[in-house]
Amino acid sequence: MFGAAWLAITTSPALASFLKQYLGASDLAYGLISAAAPAARVCLLPGSYAVERSGQSKPLFLWFGAWQRLIWLVPAAAPWLLAWLGREVTLVLVALALFIASATGALGGAGWWVWMSALVPAHAAGRYFGRRSRIGLVVMVLSTLAAALVFERWPGQGWVYALIFGVAAVLGTIDILLFIRVPEPSRQVPGEPRPTLSEILVLPWRDAAWRSTARYIAFAMLGYAVTNTFIAPFCLAPVSENGLGLSVLQTMAILVWLQLLCSAWVAPVWGRVIDRYGPKSALRASTLAALVMPIWWFFSHRGGPTWSDTLWLMPASMLFGGILVGGFDQAMAYAQLRAFPLHRRSAYVASFQVLLSLATMLGSALAGVLAQWFADILPTISGRPPWLSHYHLLFVVSFVLRLIAFVAMFAAVPLSGRAGAVAVYRTVVGDLLRTLAPPPRLRHGGPRR
Repeated sequence: MFGAAWLAITTSPALASFLKQYLGASDLAYGLISAAAPAARVCLLPGSYAVERSGQSKPLFLWFGAWQRLIWLVPAAAPWLLAWLGREVTLVLVALALFIASATGALGGAGWWVWMSALVPAHAAGRYFGRRSRIGLVVMVLSTLAAALVFERWPGQGWVYALIFGVAAVLGTIDILLFIRVPEPSRQVPGEPRPTLSEILVLPWRDAAWRSTARYIAFAMLGYAVTNTFIAPFCLAPVSENGLGLSVLQTMAILVWLQLLCSAWVAPVWGRVIDRYGPKSALRASTLAALVMPIWWFFSHRGGPTWSDTLWLMPASMLFGGILVGGFDQAMAYAQLRAFPLHRRSAYVASFQVLLSLATMLGSALAGVLAQWFADILPTISGRPPWLSHYHLLFVVSFVLRLIAFVAMFAAVPLSGRAGAVAVYRTVVGDLLRTLAPPPRLRHGGPRR
């Protein structure tokens, strides 16, 4: 619960507002800062090395995980840093803090999935993580709601950012400390040689199944990162710049709460889909749903003298995505828990997450560079729609990257799957409709006497 609150606050539109509106970061700077955190996750590799050498994940997780959360006190100190050091130096310090927080989180989290896979039975993994996801998502909604109400009451105030990020740092640290009492089964095999660093780095790449899975998901994440980096700035940008002109509260309501509430509602359903049909079925259905998300966003804009208002497309897309894209993350979780080889599993998981982080880093950096370039060349394009912004062009780039990933790489993913996307959609929608139906007693006028 505490970790979900920390994650929600530190990855929400509050961070975009903090960097873009409070610290005044340009599109290029914002994209590069967004790329710094995933770049630091290359530290998963030395973390995996330490886990495999020691046979333990827990000590590393507790030590570095606590530092990851506490470092968020640096962004919390931004109002005082601004007064003392100025805007540019403060922006650099905040970017460095985000990088270090991500690096320590990677070092501490390298063995987490291996640890959890030893605790959660294979036959119940989908249902367990579905329920866990639902609880976490509800907590994320409540925590971001509290933060957004504070932002709405005192907009643009430095002490508000200090309060929000300070509370997040404390809650995140509490989350790590709660794992002290969670047991860790021993994974050391007597007489087994300890791995070398070169073995940790090379071993996963020798596995053809791992390569196929990692290649597809990494390329898909590249496309997702292009839009994920700038969807909040697009919502927060003023209408005069062809943004949506939303407040932090409105942006959180659309981008965070609506999608999270839908995801919390549907998370156990996706867990059952994975247990019933296999992870590839869930991954296929969610990927196809995610493919069309940038199309919704491309046609989202505010009304003007000669064009209609299509702001409604943004919440509609979040409703659509919250229900039908949720299987992507759960399929990735399943792959890390069960699909990779048991021997040296932390090396496979670490390399997998590093590859995804590098894809996210490249996507964020590419988005920053393209956003700045599109903003410069857009006024020179004749015949463009009057509502078109440089953010809309990023959505087109994201759609193309997502399409290439699915068409060229998805078929080779070796995960198990026993149903097509249509069957999965029917199952998901059918299960959700059944949750809305009244209980039998109410439906038939109560129990028979």
